[in-house]
Amino acid sequence: MSTRYAGAAYNHASGTRGAFDGLSNQLEAEGHPPMVVLDGGREKADQLRIWYQRMTLTPGNRKVYGTAWWNGQKWYRIHPDAVGVPDTSNHEERRANDLAWPCNSNTAAHLRTQVLAKRHNITWQGMGFREWWRWTFWGALGAIGAAPAGGGGSVPIAPNLPEEDDLATLVTGGGRCRVPRPRRQTPPDSRADNTAPRSLITTIAPDSEA
Repeated sequence: MSTRYAGAAYNHASGTRGAFDGLSNQLEAEGHPPMVVLDGGREKADQLRIWYQRMTLTPGNRKVYGTAWWNGQKWYRIHPDAVGVPDTSNHEERRANDLAWPCNSNTAAHLRTQVLAKRHNITWQGMGFREWWRWTFWGALGAIGAAPAGGGGSVPIAPNLPEEDDLATLVTGGGRCRVPRPRRQTPPDSRADNTAPRSLITTIAPDSEA
């Protein structure tokens, strides 16, 4: 069946698309679900939109979750979800995919994906910054093309899902790891500095690391 896509998500680079298709097919052959991409290649305008939603130069009295430097200025993150600095994200480079359950949490499928991914020049990049769902292809990108008419989506999914470099907030505490599952997701509050709604969170067994 190869990789499936939710909404407008798509792998625009033929190399990335082929690698994830091969990995997804291997997982299916072993009895795991096919991979579902929630966020793949990203246009610069989309990266900038997310950046300006999450980051500000003037946080005022708002809670600050982190900082980053861009264009010689210090920016403050006023949203719990992280975002890559424009022009540095592997989503913009057409390499990264944020995957749906079961490849976004501590599952048997995730563990097996880590093993099989190496054969396709894919790694669980999210391990380095607490994102279970982030997987990245490191091979030749090949041709860059447009998504099919109407977007790449072949899987119905709730609209207005959180976007990240990163996808959704990881909440930890008390030795438990809580990671969003797509089937439980509902549209978040529209404010830029809100926390993730409780309906976006489901509890998963203790982790090793979104």
